[in-house]
Amino acid sequence: LGGVSKADLVVGGVRLLDRVLGAVADAATTVVVGRVAVPQGVLVTLEDPPGTGPAAGIVAGLDAVERPAEWTAVLACDLPDAAGAVAALRAAASGGEGDAFAIRNREGGPEWLLGLYKTASLRAAAEAYGDPSNRSVGGLLGPLEPRLVDPGDALPGDLDTWADHARWNAHYRRRRKPMTEDSTAWGPFVERACRAVGVDPGTVDTRSILDMTREVAHAG
Repeated sequence: LGGVSKADLVVGGVRLLDRVLGAVADAATTVVVGRVAVPQGVLVTLEDPPGTGPAAGIVAGLDAVERPAEWTAVLACDLPDAAGAVAALRAAASGGEGDAFAIRNREGGPEWLLGLYKTASLRAAAEAYGDPSNRSVGGLLGPLEPRLVDPGDALPGDLDTWADHARWNAHYRRRRKPMTEDSTAWGPFVERACRAVGVDPGTVDTRSILDMTREVAHAG
């Protein structure tokens, strides 16, 4: 993404990080690991040293919680449908035995950064792992042997490219109530614009222009 902060990307009119935080709005403590603005009441920390990977970030987040709850949700910041996936994880944890649950990814393996873990087990795994700097998340969480959870209707994919960004914006645009415009107001504008650039007004797809305008507005 050319160095853009994923957490601050806007998808469907909502910042990505805010979508993820909304999925765990009832958490006793919420910690964001990274340099990013957060809502009031959310703690912020950094892995030590900074930039040493998500495994180190998980440990830093655990260390920032003074009063641990029974369960800890571990979520990446770039999950546009975090709410649906977290709901699936909670349902699995409440209906079955186990200390660790992770969403099943497209390849059939665990989505490590979309999981729900018993806090005591997660802390024990972190202690056993030793220094997590620049080491794999799978190495940290793998010993917990999480049960794989079918995401159901949720869309657990993350956002890594501008093509992903466009697809997710299109997804949320389809889910919104259709907007209606007074097309009579567009006619004179389209004709003037077409005369200025030498384009036949009959070839103009006004609906596509409106969709593009909304995407630009929602994506910043």
